[in-house]
Amino acid sequence: MPRSAIPASTPEVQAPPSVSRKPQVQEPVAPPQAAALAPVVLPTEELTSVVASAGLEWVQTTHAAIDSPSAEVAPAASRPRRQRKPKQPVVAEPLQQVETQDGVEDNL
Repeated sequence: MPRSAIPASTPEVQAPPSVSRKPQVQEPVAPPQAAALAPVVLPTEELTSVVASAGLEWVQTTHAAIDSPSAEVAPAASRPRRQRKPKQPVVAEPLQQVETQDGVEDNL
């Protein structure tokens, strides 16, 4: 719509006055220090009674048992290598074109 077609009674929109603000500078925050992790002691008697009341059994493992290699687990016997079929020799003869349908040339 050309400007001359706009009625004169329509007020023009003016840009809001610019407000000068100081840019906010964030001060660097030091990363939180990793707290030394202390071993957690669980109340095993209380937990055992709760688990037993549910009809379950409480089982605990220690890190020493996990870290040490177990003598019970024997290494799996390795399978013999697979014998591959010999490669077929590449035939070095000229190729021949074979037509698989009769009358293909008629349909083109």
